[in-house]
Amino acid sequence: MCSDDIWLVTVPVGHNLALLDGITGCVFIGGKQVLLDSTRPGDIVETIQRERVTYMPMVPSLLKRIADFEELEQYDLSSLRKVSAGGEVSTPGLIREVNTRLGCKYINEFGMSEGLLLRTRLDYDLETICNTVGRPCCPYDQVKVLGAQGGELPVNTDGELATKGPGIFAGYLKNTEEKNSRVFTVDGFFRTGDIARVDDSGNIKITGRIKDIIIRGGENISPAQVEDLLRMHPSISDAAVIGIPDKNLGELVCAYVQPAPDTQPDPQEIAAFMLGKGASRLLIPERFEYIDAIPLTQAGKSDKKALREDMKRRLRQL
Repeated sequence: MCSDDIWLVTVPVGHNLALLDGITGCVFIGGKQVLLDSTRPGDIVETIQRERVTYMPMVPSLLKRIADFEELEQYDLSSLRKVSAGGEVSTPGLIREVNTRLGCKYINEFGMSEGLLLRTRLDYDLETICNTVGRPCCPYDQVKVLGAQGGELPVNTDGELATKGPGIFAGYLKNTEEKNSRVFTVDGFFRTGDIARVDDSGNIKITGRIKDIIIRGGENISPAQVEDLLRMHPSISDAAVIGIPDKNLGELVCAYVQPAPDTQPDPQEIAAFMLGKGASRLLIPERFEYIDAIPLTQAGKSDKKALREDMKRRLRQL
């Protein structure tokens, strides 16, 4: 990024995405920053045209709305040189669409509040941008991929992404030393909980998640947290929460609910109950499915693989 860049920030300024890609960059480099409190595609492209924006950090789901905006060609977006996107997966199709329709460079990235930030570079070819999230931004950060036994795996092999460096956090606040030690290796590498591989060029591809997290429009949502709230409802015997695909937000929250005997809890009433318990609106499921019993694995845990297969069948029937 350069001091003559004009940065448009539409993501919440308290988020890691805005802080790393927008706010602090402008402070250190001296570029102009434009803050917009709207996520409507029309407002965003109008601001790009009016302010002659050159760069904007986004979540992929919002970039998708802009690329699909029917009136896009009515605006002059020639000033826009680059966009960066993180918080959820950037599909190759989206990257190519943005490259064509917005005519700018796509920076594919992966970051976390614990400190690691990976990004593709401006001189990368399109295929590398589509298929990797680049390398660490900090030259002192180290990354490696770990196998099931904790040993480092060779290139082009899937395993758990681990990182170590000056920007990596020291542990979770108020966690016990014993709990924090679980997320670090004996040599100080943080276990991210993400499955990744490193290619021959040193670029990283994220291939899955070990942690059970739903990513809705760039927001990380813990299914366990939603399940705990649902189980507090007097008309719910049990609940299991999964993510379901959504073309705009990436994923939505779906709750499989086992009602208590002789009850049928209403979704709106459940939402009001959760809000009354202090839950964020982000935790309110967009979809509810009522079933006689939550399927269990042999270990006695909710069988979410079975629920995902069930949801696939339900979605195919729509």
